Order: sequence, then C-alpha cells, then structure tokens
Amino acid sequence: AAAKLRARGVTIRESAEVVAIDETTAGAQVQISSGETFEADRVIIAAGRWGKEVAALAGAEIPLASFSAPGDVTVGHLVRTSAVPVQLSGLVTTPWLNARPDGGGRLLVQALDLDVTADPQTVPGPASALAQQYIERLRNVLVGAEGARVDEVLVGQRAMPADGKTIAGPVPQIPWLYAVATHSGVTLAPFLGRAVADEVLGVQEPLLEDFRLERFAQGVPSAPPAGPRKPGEQ
Repeated sequence: AAAKLRARGVTIRESAEVVAIDETTAGAQVQISSGETFEADRVIIAAGRWGKEVAALAGAEIPLASFSAPGDVTVGHLVRTSAVPVQLSGLVTTPWLNARPDGGGRLLVQALDLDVTADPQTVPGPASALAQQYIERLRNVLVGAEGARVDEVLVGQRAMPADGKTIAGPVPQIPWLYAVATHSGVTLAPFLGRAVADEVLGVQEPLLEDFRLERFAQGVPSAPPAGPRKPGEQ
C-alpha cells in the first residue's frame, strides 16, 4: 500500500511526531519532531486515541473519552501468548475469548468480561491469576493451544469518542482542518478512507452527517458509554 501511495506522489513520514500545526494564508503548516515542515491546504487528523492531543496543536478540540477508572470503556486487557501450532489467518470471536495471529506463531487474545480490572497503571504479569484465566479459556477454544503460555499481558487503550459514536467531519471554525476518530477503525476504515478523501475534495458524504463535531455544540456527555463485556457490545 505504501509503495502505491508513493507512486502517486504521496510523501510518507513514519514514526514522525507532529509537534506544531499553524494556520497560514493558504491553509496550514505542520511541523514534525525532526524540524521538517509541510505546507497543506487541508490537514486531516486521524491519530486514534492521540487525536485530542494532536487537535490541540491546532487550537481545536476532539471530544475523546479519557481513562478514569479500571475497566472503563477506554481500556482492555490484551494477552500475547507463546508460539503455538495453531493456524489462524484472521480474527476468531467467541463468547469466551477473541484471538488473532500476532506473528511468529503467537496469538493476541482478549476476553471482554475480564476487562473489569484493566488499568494502565497496574498491569498483571504473565504468571498472574488473570493470565491463567486467559490460558485456560484459550485451551478450551482452540485445538493445538494446549501448550500455550502467556508471554505478556498488556492494557490496550481505545480511541473512543466521548459519546461512543464515530467522529468524521470538518472542525468548526477551522475550515482547513478535518477530524476522524472512531473505535470501529478495523471495520469502518475502508469506507471512511474513501468518504473522507471525497469530502476534503468537496464531495459531501450524506452517511457522515450524523457524525459531525457539531453534535457536541451543546456540550460533551458527562460520562462515556459503559465498557463492553461481551461480543457485540464493542
């Protein structure tokens, strides 16, 4: 994908932190940590859970939920296993465990009902009781995972708009700035990529009308949605 973009004249800077976004007469200037700057007539913020911080550089606000308590909607456990003789080519979703390949024969697993204690400040170790629960479930779900062990327990942090719904649209009062934020990136990315590209080129997407930032004009919800505890609630 990157090669195709470059062939069409796209400049890609990997692992480049944006440190400044300033308005210009033609749009905006974006500066990255190397000191390099880019001039643009439109800037699109699609920075996941870091969108709020990036938007602040431009004097804008993207209402994203922040971590407030263990197990809230913004966090969840992820467990990385040792290599196992299980051939997965995609995501496996069950009522007890979700699993996907993580490279080198390893799996990355999740169990929504076990997220009630998820806390970025207190991450259980691979020998913890929580880790053992994951391994027991994995062995019951996947044939070939009987010898699996936990290599690492992580606490992932979700990109979660304050009301739980996707954000997509121009930033009010800043016509050169466009914001996209969603927890549904894996499923919506193909659509959002096309729709956002059309919109910045002047073609409005009616399906995005209910997801504009203007919906927060009367205030941001005092509490984010509840954390998901079973498949279908994410």
